Amino acid sequence: MFKADNLYVTASTSGMMTKKLYLEWSEKVLFPHMEERCIFLADSWKTFTNQDSVIELKPEELEYEMLTIPPKVTG
Repeated sequence: MFKADNLYVTASTSGMMTKKLYLEWSEKVLFPHMEERCIFLADSWKTFTNQDSVIELKPEELEYEMLTIPPKVTG
């Protein structure tokens, strides 16, 4: 099976983005690839609303801001 160096694959039983998967992705994919500043643009999925857990994983030197797209505008 082909394995790409720049691909992170995981899954949930529901097929939905869970808080656990979001935190795992933030820790293993997002933050390791950011150098100084990061603006994360997310839709209004409820998993993304609680940023306290993500902030705890953020490297101290990284400036991080999350912007949320309002509900019902991404369709």
